[in-house]
Amino acid sequence: MDSILTTENVTKRFGRTVALDEVSFQIPGGLSMLLGPNGSGKTTFLRIACGLLVPDEGEVKIFGHDPYHEYGEIIDRVSFALQKPHLPQNITVRDFLEGVKTEKNTRSYTGAVKAFGLEDMLDKKFKHLSGGFKKRVSLAQAFIGKPDLIIVDEPFANLDIEAKLRISDMINDLSEKEDTSLVVITHDLGSLEPDHLTILYAGKTILSDHYRDLGFDDIRSFILEKESEKITVTDKKELRKHIKDGAEIIDVEKRNFENYLKEKFEEGEINKGSSIR
Repeated sequence: MDSILTTENVTKRFGRTVALDEVSFQIPGGLSMLLGPNGSGKTTFLRIACGLLVPDEGEVKIFGHDPYHEYGEIIDRVSFALQKPHLPQNITVRDFLEGVKTEKNTRSYTGAVKAFGLEDMLDKKFKHLSGGFKKRVSLAQAFIGKPDLIIVDEPFANLDIEAKLRISDMINDLSEKEDTSLVVITHDLGSLEPDHLTILYAGKTILSDHYRDLGFDDIRSFILEKESEKITVTDKKELRKHIKDGAEIIDVEKRNFENYLKEKFEEGEINKGSSIR
């Protein structure tokens, strides 16, 4: 699959601070994630992708175009769902979405309303919505007009566990059903099932690869129960020994993103100036 977003040797400085340091990666279509902790350079990259900043060195291209100098070439193809969108507190969701529909010169926003479960919220003012529903409106407006690419900024920020799961399910579902590609920029993997994952750390590209090839779904450990005692085992020889002695497997722990990074730090493969892929 061709890349829809490419970043080549991008460096951005703010005074003595290097926010992005020769960052390079390619993002294909489908559902992709740009993951990293606070201070990793995600926000700086987002501002460059939005056409608000110009790199000091290197280039970012979306559908082959520079988002700063050639924004007019991609304006109808790209949409954004920002972490802190400006949502007028005293207007209704319906009036807001009507305005977005008019601005994007499209016929309807019904599909986006249904996709994000906003049918019962249309006549409520933003000041009366929970954080979770405000996040849904932000995502819904980005889908209006069916753009080719939606860049989503921190969709799980300040949400409780239930709201995170709902937003994750909605994004996973839409990524499978719609032709629109999504790039989710976040510090929280949530319950998303991306096709591609890029990780930034301290302004560097740590990895960029197909998610299924990273082994995050590999089993890391087995939880056993023996005589009402729970035992966690990682070594398969030890596992067989416990089973032979009458223990039963009651659960498995899969390798996740946090464990992956922890392993790489412990192995010395990640530091502020290195890349592992």
